[in-house]
Amino acid sequence: MPRSTRSRYPNPLRSKPLPPVGEGSKPSRPRSMSAAPPGGDEAWWASLGCGEPKPKRPPLTRDMDERDFNYRVDEWSPDGGSIQRTLALVDDLFMARQVFRMASAAQPDRWFTLRHRARVLDKHIPAP
Repeated sequence: MPRSTRSRYPNPLRSKPLPPVGEGSKPSRPRSMSAAPPGGDEAWWASLGCGEPKPKRPPLTRDMDERDFNYRVDEWSPDGGSIQRTLALVDDLFMARQVFRMASAAQPDRWFTLRHRARVLDKHIPAP
C-alpha cells in the first residue's frame, strides 16, 4: 500500500506560525469597521497605543507645467531641427493620438511627433 505524502511533505504555509505584532507594526482595522470610527483614524490609532500617525502631505502649491502631462504633440520646423510649437499636452493617449492624426492630416507638409515623456511614439515626416 502506498504511503501518504501528507507527513513526508508538509505544507510550508501551514507549518509557519504567524509572526508576533511588534513595535512599529500597526494591526489592520477589523473588517467589521468599514467606515472610520467616530473620532477618526487618529483617535482609533491612539486608542490602540500605536503611536502617532504619519502627518498628511500638504497639497501641491506650484502651478502645473509641461512636466505634469504624459503625452505631447509637437510641430517641428520645416527642416526638422527644432520644435516650433507644442500642439497638445495631455494625460490621455487617445486624445494625444487624435490631435496627432488631425494635425498630420491637415498639414501633410509639416513634421509632427507624438511623445510620451522622452520616448517618441509616432512621427509624421513629410514626403520629399
